[in-house]
Amino acid sequence: MEVYRNSRVYKNLRTPYYLISVRISMKRSVAAAIVGTVFVLMLLPSNIQLQTSNASSLKIVPSDYPSIQSAIDAASPGDTIKVLPGTYNEQLTISKSLTLVGTGSEITIIKAPANLPNTNTNGDPYIVDLKNGATVNIKGLTISGPSLASCPQDLIGISVMSGATLNLNFASIKDCTYKGIFAEGHAIVKWTTVTDYRDYGIFGFGEDSTIKVSYSSTVAAQNSEIPGQIGVLLDGGANGVIDHNKVSLNSVAGAVAKLTTTP
Repeated sequence: MEVYRNSRVYKNLRTPYYLISVRISMKRSVAAAIVGTVFVLMLLPSNIQLQTSNASSLKIVPSDYPSIQSAIDAASPGDTIKVLPGTYNEQLTISKSLTLVGTGSEITIIKAPANLPNTNTNGDPYIVDLKNGATVNIKGLTISGPSLASCPQDLIGISVMSGATLNLNFASIKDCTYKGIFAEGHAIVKWTTVTDYRDYGIFGFGEDSTIKVSYSSTVAAQNSEIPGQIGVLLDGGANGVIDHNKVSLNSVAGAVAKLTTTP
């Protein structure tokens, strides 16, 4: 094989490039293809690098990871975690932005374990906790307390703290919580049912908290030891939009907005 440099310089290009030809003993059509290929490669500027994809990855539980928390721990910001049908006895802590998708709220259940070792920044136990400014999308699953007969004091279904944001859709929170959702961050709730809560269905607290609830329902637990149940409460200067919802069986009020200083 003989390689030589053509004396012609393409000066109309930003960086001079020489045409490299390849002379090889084979059919003319094949040789022409080789010349064309080499020429195209030579025209690539030296500062062009192959781009790597920044697209989010999909992690499947339990196919890829045995538990939801292990998938969360392994995830990078922006990843999606798909949860296959089943009941997962876990307490989840989420401190990065990601999407958690179930296979349907009737068949994908995150159930509070008997032991809940972790608490949020207020010292309250939770089933799911969002923090560190994470934006978390949750869809198509149920978050369940341990049982209607055994309810840990002050248990929160989903705790949204430290500027985190919850986007909750087509989901359910049930079976004995004191607060279905408690947010000192931001919560957008659509097409979701919150039932069996002892105290508050959805509670937004603080001037930096925003709550938007639409096309959802809250149904209080009956025979609660707490006499004053409220479906949706905005307190401490929290802002909210509540529309197209069904709020029922609360002993005090369906929705309340007030200005106080304690959660």
